[in-house]
Amino acid sequence: MKYSFSFLFVCLLSFLLIYSCSTEEEESVAPVVQTPQPQPEPEEETQSETETQDDASNETLEVDTDGDGVVDSEDAWPFNPFLDEDIWGQDVEPELFFASDVSEYIQEQFRNDLNLAIEEFGNFGPLEIWVLGTDKNAMLELAEIYCERRISRGQIWEADGLLSQNEGYDLTEDFSLFNSACLSELMHPYADVSWYNEESRVVSQYIDQAGLDNYTGGWYEWGVEPPIILAGVQGHRGFGFHYWLNSLPYMYEENEYFIGKEDIAFIIFHEYFHVVNYSNVFETESVEDETGNSVVPDYGPTSMREGSADYMGWYALYKLIDEGEYNKSEEFQSTLGEEMKNRMNTIQENIINCPNFNLSNLNGDICDPYIFGSWAIAYLNNRAENQNAYQELMFPLINDLGYYGAFEEAFGITFETFNQEFLEFLELPIEEQLEIIPDI
Repeated sequence: MKYSFSFLFVCLLSFLLIYSCSTEEEESVAPVVQTPQPQPEPEEETQSETETQDDASNETLEVDTDGDGVVDSEDAWPFNPFLDEDIWGQDVEPELFFASDVSEYIQEQFRNDLNLAIEEFGNFGPLEIWVLGTDKNAMLELAEIYCERRISRGQIWEADGLLSQNEGYDLTEDFSLFNSACLSELMHPYADVSWYNEESRVVSQYIDQAGLDNYTGGWYEWGVEPPIILAGVQGHRGFGFHYWLNSLPYMYEENEYFIGKEDIAFIIFHEYFHVVNYSNVFETESVEDETGNSVVPDYGPTSMREGSADYMGWYALYKLIDEGEYNKSEEFQSTLGEEMKNRMNTIQENIINCPNFNLSNLNGDICDPYIFGSWAIAYLNNRAENQNAYQELMFPLINDLGYYGAFEEAFGITFETFNQEFLEFLELPIEEQLEIIPDI
């Protein structure tokens, strides 16, 4: 019998930089399936059918699938022996994993900028960051750590009960099989594919859908050479942690492309803002959004989700430079106003393609939601007289009111009315528009 096998997908934020969005492995503990023992029948009393059913039900609740000492009925993650509480969005130290070909200097600088982002926006977790290099062997070694981690935590199917429905499944006996499939999903055609046969009990739905000859591993594709850089966060609520994948952040070191470290700092601030956003949403159901990505609706429409990460990423960087908290390179002479002026020029050049647009359904094929959305957030925060209004006022309300309800409660205006206001704002002279941008 074949079983569906799926690993985490990544929401890609691609930067073609012409601009195109100490690793310690934890000890592996395989979950143990405990079979409940039948209770002895009472000798003197005769139980009713209802009572017998109740006993059987109570007995089932005592199963501790992952062997962590917490029964499934009280375990937030019954297939993960390392965690039994739902700590989504809590103050948890991030875990970083670097491929062995990523220099110590790059690792140190990446950590420093991540810490700046955490200090600016707050610490939200749990968060895993996996940073790749370009050497395929080093990438495969890191992939092995990743796959062992996922399997040992029971994070190999979406957390919707499928794991418990697969009779005959055993993590200990089948680890090598699952591990090989995981490595293929990440690193094909560089990983072993001996598991891929008709008799296999494990089938990767992604490889199966595409066919092995047409499939390229997700990490293999991300092992890109400079000047390309890729970074992306998926708020993987279904497994209880944020998954951040990054290609080589080469800009920390001198490079032939004359791309400075400020660009990777911005990317880190951008991606971490997504972590902040996703951490404030506890919903697990996803839908396909206006750009074709699978997202949770309460994250907000693409223009506001990516626009906020863009604007707040640049705002945080320039603010820290202005406050002397970020040591910029001598070559970096830009200001937030200049960055936003360039973006407004792009908007004015392209708005003819989307007159009377709706921020709720902007997509990159018509008008860039990153660019349009960044100015929408700048306008919104200025309207609220608080550069952090979007996350400080609105995010805490989303779980109770939903995205659009939280927006109206936080800002005293419906999203539709705000959209009309923003359209009118875009008709102003650029000198007036730039007056709302902080002078940093």
